[in-house]
Amino acid sequence: MTIYDIFFLLGGLGLFLYGMSLMSEGLSLVAGSKLKNILRRLTRNKWFGAFFGFIITAIIQSSTATTVMVLGFIDSSLMSLSQAAGVIMGANAGTTLTGILFTFNIQDIVPFVIFIGTITTLFVKRKTFNHMGLILLGFGLLFLGLNLMSSSMVPLRESAFMADLFVHTQMPLIGLVVGFIVTALIQSSTASVGILLTMVAAGVVVDLQQAIFILYGFNVGTVVTTLVASIRGNKTAQQAAMVHVLFNVVGALIFTIFTVLPLGFVSFIQSTSENIALQLVYAHIVFNVATLFILLPVSKYIIQLSEKMIKADSEEAPQLKLKFIDRRLIYSPEIEVEHIIKEIQRAFELVHDDFKEATNYKTIGKKRQEVHLLSNEALIDYLVKEINRTLTNINTVKLKEEFAITVGICYKVINYLRQIEEQSKDIALTLQRYEQPEIINDSEREEVELAIHLVMEAIVPLVDRMLLQIYEFLKEKLYQEDKKLVQDIERLDQEILNLTQINRDLLRADFEDIRIFNSLRRISADAVSIAVTLEYKE
Repeated sequence: MTIYDIFFLLGGLGLFLYGMSLMSEGLSLVAGSKLKNILRRLTRNKWFGAFFGFIITAIIQSSTATTVMVLGFIDSSLMSLSQAAGVIMGANAGTTLTGILFTFNIQDIVPFVIFIGTITTLFVKRKTFNHMGLILLGFGLLFLGLNLMSSSMVPLRESAFMADLFVHTQMPLIGLVVGFIVTALIQSSTASVGILLTMVAAGVVVDLQQAIFILYGFNVGTVVTTLVASIRGNKTAQQAAMVHVLFNVVGALIFTIFTVLPLGFVSFIQSTSENIALQLVYAHIVFNVATLFILLPVSKYIIQLSEKMIKADSEEAPQLKLKFIDRRLIYSPEIEVEHIIKEIQRAFELVHDDFKEATNYKTIGKKRQEVHLLSNEALIDYLVKEINRTLTNINTVKLKEEFAITVGICYKVINYLRQIEEQSKDIALTLQRYEQPEIINDSEREEVELAIHLVMEAIVPLVDRMLLQIYEFLKEKLYQEDKKLVQDIERLDQEILNLTQINRDLLRADFEDIRIFNSLRRISADAVSIAVTLEYKE
């Protein structure tokens, strides 16, 4: 095997992996957020979950992507561990359809498929056809890569090393380790199967017995990506990753034993076809589907074992942590946009709570000075920073136009919420200063407290009503309907302006008093800005 053969092999592998990536991206864009709705709504029954895990994997061509997507839902509390187990197990079986695809002899039309896909992707503006072009381009590049790899491996037929290697891979442990290492390195069992099939086409693998344990090892290798993806997740997501590990490892061990015992499993597969590539595909299908039907009925015990291996977190104080956003879903942008909206709703709720705390003049002035004056201040700062970072990252991937508009709206809303939090903190600081003797003496305190009481009771409820109305509007997604939010909010804003002018004389005409009015007016103005942003229509 010459250096040029190695270049062709690596180039073919690169085209193959890139083609798979393009095809998966195109399929995901065509399917859109429907994938999430299917997974969330139809996974209450483990058999339904397995079925839809199979379907989703068949659509996006990656069991790893399906599993990582599920980990994101668990980490965001959108799916339970028992719901996730069925989807994870079904996802493995979904990869078998890709193996069937690899056996098709369509090399003669691959250049034409690439041409159509390229033209459609570059020059067709309609999004649906553009995404379909991406699928065709990926499909063509995938088969072109397979063809290049197959051609470059022909010299390996004469290699003594390869002959010796595939003699040893008939030993279960060596075959499993080789399969595990290959999949762990390229992070795709589907790609590993494709490589194995090209070795069959090149005449490097000449018998099913040489490759069947490698095939089992491929499934075990996929757990590496899942484990890495679960590291930053919560304990439940890590337990789900462990379910994936147990399912794949136990399935591989069962079939390894089944193959080693003199039960005629390999002979049965060989009798189905004289074509070794088809034999491998059939073995892959039987292995994954049978493992699903063997282990899914006892998934309850697999879940219990995973829970014992990874203990759940004990109840503790809230931490600075995202609840819905999952950066592992950056390449499923339609799903991640919905998670961003949920995170903004959470931030809105926290900002509203801090506003009520800040304007409670009876308690805020007596609160002991701490690093953070308001209860949610640190968490809100963290959420604003992380949401902005996620919005920046999501703009680096392709988005449907409607989701691109939503990203712009989210960016504006979260930064208006940041400003409201800052103004709430300013009100709290001002009210605290009234408790300091050097600011106001005891003889004036009763008069000032009465004035503040009158003003706060008149204006704060209106601002509170504005925030609550906008929050409900955002939470219920009423901006998808013909609602006149802006008119209602502007009417409240005008009332606040009038009351501010009327009550200004009740307070002392000094800097501290004016700050309260200014902060309330700015909060009101930011609320109007959020309402205008939410009612934006293309």
